[in-house]
Amino acid sequence: VLRDLQILGTCQKVEEAAGRLYHLFAKIQRADAGMAALWTKTAREEENHARLVQMVIRRRARMQVAVRADPAKAEKALDLIESTIAQAMVSSRSARQALEEAITLENVLMQFHADYAVEFTDAADQNLFRSMMAADKDHLGTLQAALDGLRKR
Repeated sequence: VLRDLQILGTCQKVEEAAGRLYHLFAKIQRADAGMAALWTKTAREEENHARLVQMVIRRRARMQVAVRADPAKAEKALDLIESTIAQAMVSSRSARQALEEAITLENVLMQFHADYAVEFTDAADQNLFRSMMAADKDHLGTLQAALDGLRKR
């Protein structure tokens, strides 16, 4: 039980850190309204994911939940995001660089989410969690489309 809560806590931190990174990219790209809006939207989605994980943590005592994840992979994903934030704070990114970094990051997160599973006995809870995982694929598609659009300019 304690291990599950620690893993879920790291998962929440991963989602929160991704949100912070995307808000930072929105700030860096604020001169381009379209890019800033893309980053802000993506940041808010990551923050929603963090709230969902937080809800799972709070409700865990009342729900039947099994967490299967590699804590080392969770920490590695968190470290990757935190180092990307640190780098972005000291040297600015072009829209293209930020998109490329975000696409790399989202690929890592998708792999991490594919490897970690939270199984609920309640179908509604399970579907809610699965929708969060599916949103990462949407992030990737949206970011890739924005990068493709930049390349065509």
